[in-house]
Amino acid sequence: MPDYKAPLRDIKFVMTELLGSEQHYANLEGAEDATPDMIDAIIQEGAKFC
Repeated sequence: MPDYKAPLRDIKFVMTELLGSEQHYANLEGAEDATPDMIDAIIQEGAKFC
């Protein structure tokens, strides 16, 4: 069975460019810790479950 590798580059593009995650979390009360670096780390760690 082939190994699956999550498309991290595509996921990051969709979240930042298409969905505007940085602006979304900047306007969300209580989400001050959701920096681009933190979001990137969460995506990378989530990819390890695949």
